[in-house]
Amino acid sequence: MLHDIPSARFTRITDAPAAATAEVVSSLNDDGTLVAFNFPRAIAEQGVPKDFANDPEIFLATLAPRAQVDSGLQVFNGAAPGKKPTSVATDSIAIVNGKNLSLSASEAARRADGSFPSDLQNVTLTVGGRAAEIFYASPTQINFHMPAGLTGGTAEVSVFNHDGFEIRGTVTVSPSAPGIFTASGSGAGEVVALDNQTLAPGPFGATDERGQPRRLIIFCTGLRNASNVEALVGGRGVRVEAVVPSPELPGLDQLHVALPSRLKGAGTVPLVVRADGIESNKTTLTITDGGAPPRPTRIEISPATATIPVGGE
Repeated sequence: MLHDIPSARFTRITDAPAAATAEVVSSLNDDGTLVAFNFPRAIAEQGVPKDFANDPEIFLATLAPRAQVDSGLQVFNGAAPGKKPTSVATDSIAIVNGKNLSLSASEAARRADGSFPSDLQNVTLTVGGRAAEIFYASPTQINFHMPAGLTGGTAEVSVFNHDGFEIRGTVTVSPSAPGIFTASGSGAGEVVALDNQTLAPGPFGATDERGQPRRLIIFCTGLRNASNVEALVGGRGVRVEAVVPSPELPGLDQLHVALPSRLKGAGTVPLVVRADGIESNKTTLTITDGGAPPRPTRIEISPATATIPVGGE
């Protein structure tokens, strides 16, 4: 067997009978096109007497050239690594899966200007020919920032691993493709969210201490370029107040929403986000019966006038 280190592939060179048990010593030439090795005579000659079957012979084999490029990369929304997306948004957080992408697991450090390197442990990644910032790289996964300004449609994704070997894949790019980050990191379960005023994590009451609607920051990706963003909690729309690119991480979006008082005490309910008609991964949000009673927004008196006699009600 030949193990090609840059591509992490095994290639069978010979087939030996079970009786061939001698030790094998092999040697490659400089460009890896020839291999010389010793092997028991039984591999090349039929009917060899048993006493001579394991006597070594010297063989020279020609090897098929290594492919210049490998394939098999798969790209996912960075918030939902277990769900194959129809598209991934430009200027969003994404994950690419493959084999032999990096020598070991490594996390990038933020630069002084807030950006991240495009070269991590000699690993680089491009989308549509544009270099991507890399947050994390391991032998099977790279977390990265989809470059801003990519046009919609199919784009080629290319990784040059630690040995300089290229691995390719494709991704469908769109202006928006929402993903909601969850506490589990899997894209399912409880969302990562904070109270807009106190920055405290959930669970949340539907109203704050003044009886006003509770305002949340929900951490997402793939929203910033959307023309229309909707948030549905428990199957009903809630008010979306803003989508703000986070200064903490390239591609991270802060979705600001206000919870209606009717959700008070709703418990754990589904939460999804739609951006230009594209639906995010399905997550959950836990809403308690905490918070002050909701303040009235208007008071109506009917009838407008009335005459009440003395002693009447």
